[in-house]
Amino acid sequence: MDTLKKLGYIFGKKQKLETAGLAVMIIIGTVLELLGVSTIQPLINAFVEPENLMRKDFFANLYSGMGLQNMTQLILVLIGALILLYIVKNVYLVFMYRCQYKYIYSNMRILSTKMMRSYLSRSYSYHTSKSTAELLRNINQDTADFFGVIQALVQLVTEGLVVAALAVYLFIKDKSITIAVGCLLAIFIAVFYRIYKRSLLKMGQKNRYYEAQVTKWVQQSFGGIKEVKVMNKEDFFYDKYDEAFQGRVHSEYTYHTMISIPKPLIEAVCMVALLGATAIKLMRGISAGYLVPTLSMFVIAAYRLLPSFN
Repeated sequence: MDTLKKLGYIFGKKQKLETAGLAVMIIIGTVLELLGVSTIQPLINAFVEPENLMRKDFFANLYSGMGLQNMTQLILVLIGALILLYIVKNVYLVFMYRCQYKYIYSNMRILSTKMMRSYLSRSYSYHTSKSTAELLRNINQDTADFFGVIQALVQLVTEGLVVAALAVYLFIKDKSITIAVGCLLAIFIAVFYRIYKRSLLKMGQKNRYYEAQVTKWVQQSFGGIKEVKVMNKEDFFYDKYDEAFQGRVHSEYTYHTMISIPKPLIEAVCMVALLGATAIKLMRGISAGYLVPTLSMFVIAAYRLLPSFN
């Protein structure tokens, strides 16, 4: 409840309306992503099993309604439609991402200026009891970090909806492969979440501390440059600055190394589950004619979903 009150203070009426508009855009983007994957299978079926494709009313009506003479013409129509869909989808996604980033950084400016005004209105005694480096960190770095979290949440919602929509679609198309891949991924993500959550929290706390330390030693060095020169303390301030920056560098590269690890592991888990389920189906006598379009669809879906899981 306390968090909601804080968010209510940060986000005014205009920001809440922008959030609702962004949610609608994300839903439209999810539908386009689903279409982008689901329309691949009819094209592959047209190559592999054209007679089965023509048993579906939609494609039979399309064939007769457009006055097509053979399957090659139908395939060309499907290719053209797919090209147009991918162009529209990706142009829209670029526009959606632009709106997301504008939403994030515009509101970051609003929060930063709110904090600036708040600190300026405080009494002189308040400022004498506070470190300037800490206030600078709060206004600049903490504001950026907060909206970094908001940006991550927006991306999480966006990718989460895509994952959910594609998972339902894949489940309808082939339950066993979807369950096999989904279960392995769920176990993998749950384990990684438990391991990573605490470690990443520590990295964030360390980085926040060292950020303030770096700013502090820069301010003290150049703010009191006369005293530094008179007392011959250049090496002291240099060592302190270097020590603080070394701590910041360590926390930064450790963090970025940690977040780069899941992607190749998730890719390996997906491929093991997908190929394992395929091998079991082959041993059970499922025809290659069924598996080729199904596997192709799963590979394309996996290619799209890997960044989402990461």
